[in-house]
Amino acid sequence: MAVLPVLDVLAIRAFRMPGMLWLNGILAVYGISWLNGDRRGFPPIFLWLALLWWIICAWSYIDIDLAGQLHHSLTLAALALTYLAVLASGFLLYLAPIRSPFLAGLSILFYRGIAIALLAAMLMILGGLMVRRLVRLDLPTLIGAVGLSLAFNIAFLISLPVTFDRSITMFLLARIEQHDGRLDGRGLEELFIREYLGDMRQIDRRIAEQSLSGNIRVTDGRIFLTPQGEKLLVGGRTVGGWFRADPRFVTAPAPRVAPRH
Repeated sequence: MAVLPVLDVLAIRAFRMPGMLWLNGILAVYGISWLNGDRRGFPPIFLWLALLWWIICAWSYIDIDLAGQLHHSLTLAALALTYLAVLASGFLLYLAPIRSPFLAGLSILFYRGIAIALLAAMLMILGGLMVRRLVRLDLPTLIGAVGLSLAFNIAFLISLPVTFDRSITMFLLARIEQHDGRLDGRGLEELFIREYLGDMRQIDRRIAEQSLSGNIRVTDGRIFLTPQGEKLLVGGRTVGGWFRADPRFVTAPAPRVAPRH
């Protein structure tokens, strides 16, 4: 372990301070097994003394970093920790109202989640402005961290809760789990029609949601697509084409014409 400061110097010379920090991180992980009991015959006192010697030498070699690489690395580490702290606190601040009755009047989970995410971001901006002088947080870092938090919360909302809330796949998996091998494909289809479309009235739910969203309008019981709905379909077909998604979900097949006799 006495040669480790020499390795630190070589790492600094070759790879700058990030290289030295990576080297020490790898060696620290490797050395944890020694301190936890796997000492392979080394008396513990010698290991602790060697560790102390390495820390003293490594600290003394910091002075060779005349180019300010250590300060640069510590600044990057502090910035990463700041972003991580804002990301974690922003998610907790976002999750708490979601779990509460707050904005329960918004029946569509997606819209409620977006509203709460925006509100959480504004609260974090206000809170950050109040304490940024105490924690030496500059405004660009605050805005960038809160922007990242907002993007993460919205991405999480779309990827998991909204998907689970309306996913046919999750519905089918839950029924397969419930029946545990007693269903075949035909039985699963019948169960889907009876429960998902019948008991749970998911068609009525979709009509209500899309009417509220402005994508359709219902007149005298008949459903019409609005201009907004047409734009949504055009956008869906365009983006779906980029990713080679199944076009049958956004483009209905042409109606079949009965053959003439």
